[in-house]
Amino acid sequence: MKLIDEKKRLFGLFNIVDLCILVLVFAVAAAVYYFFSGTVLPDSTSETNYSVTIEFNAVEKDLLDAIKTERTVFDKVQNKAFGTLKAVRSEPASEYALSTEDGTVSRVEIPERYDVWVDIEITTDRSLAVGEQLRISTKDFTCAGYIVSITKAD
Repeated sequence: MKLIDEKKRLFGLFNIVDLCILVLVFAVAAAVYYFFSGTVLPDSTSETNYSVTIEFNAVEKDLLDAIKTERTVFDKVQNKAFGTLKAVRSEPASEYALSTEDGTVSRVEIPERYDVWVDIEITTDRSLAVGEQLRISTKDFTCAGYIVSITKAD
């Protein structure tokens, strides 16, 4: 028996083109699953301590005042405790603006808005990445921000 017969079938059973298309479909499905599935470390018993800094852009003064340290922080998506809020830093929010007079770009302050960075101490088996969006809450506030730094705690 030939490996490929005269009708271009593998072992006389499968058309080679159809087989290639089937393999390609499985490869694409595996890639989509890999990139869009939750990334959890395989060994859930190996929890690690991290310090995570999350940035909130252009928040109002009321929200800034509601952010208090030593509060338990919850992950709103997974609906479970995430860590403890350890520090809060803020500065007036600003953005780039284009001048209509001469076409220059400059940084201008946004009135009554603040950029806020919070440091959260966490213990997790979950993979985290800089740039990942997190929706967090405490009993005082709920906000969505982006991870700007992750450091392994001692």
